[in-house]
Amino acid sequence: MNAPPLVAHETEGRGPAVVLLNGGLMSIRAWDSVAAQLSMNWRVVRLDFRGQLRSPGPAPATLAGHARDVVQVLDHLGIEQAHLVGTSFGALVALVAGEQFGSRVRSIVAMTATDRVTPGMWQAVAPIRQAALDAAGGGDGRRVLDLLIPTTFSEEYRSTQAGALLARREVVGSLPTSWYEGLAELLAALEGFDVRPIAPAISVPVLVVGAEHDSTFPLAHSRELASALPNGRLQILPGASHGVVVEQPGLVASAVAEFLADVDAGRAG
Repeated sequence: MNAPPLVAHETEGRGPAVVLLNGGLMSIRAWDSVAAQLSMNWRVVRLDFRGQLRSPGPAPATLAGHARDVVQVLDHLGIEQAHLVGTSFGALVALVAGEQFGSRVRSIVAMTATDRVTPGMWQAVAPIRQAALDAAGGGDGRRVLDLLIPTTFSEEYRSTQAGALLARREVVGSLPTSWYEGLAELLAALEGFDVRPIAPAISVPVLVVGAEHDSTFPLAHSRELASALPNGRLQILPGASHGVVVEQPGLVASAVAEFLADVDAGRAG
């Protein structure tokens, strides 16, 4: 079988490779501030998963399919091994890649992640997926952001960035139906997902970054994830929400850079 076309990606900086992996509703651009800081010392690779803005679907049915897409980008760029830094959906893809393609992964940063998608978590995700399906069928796409914003961003951010979020709502409402179809496919891959069975096979150093006020993947699940990994450590970002990459990119970049420097210097793992 022929390999699928490469997903959209871009690179910047020089040094050991670091791949930034999006959350479900993110795009390459959401990492701009983090990438600017990391690219001073690392070669930063960003990509949109299939089903996201620049890599339209069909998205793979499983996270393993997305992990294969990441490795395909590494092959294309001639990168033998890379640090994987993911948030939310992207963090789970990074963990799957660590289990299935361990020789290609130097370390993992799993931000705002979870050890498993519980029935309660899926109950919260399912309405967002349904809103995406409705929008793909001609409904109001702005409903997706209406459901997402309250659980993703802190109250303070929603207050201070109300205008920007309103503008973003209109942008999302104008996206093509293919984007909503892709989003629904991405979210479907989360139902029943459980990292714990594969955790013992993820031997690389893993920094689990939990957000203190994460209501999507609560902090207790970050703790469980770190405990399940043979070489995991936990760092909690005080005051942070599920959308910490967007809300506090400087804090994220500092935490990631410190961990990657430790790994590259042999101080971790």
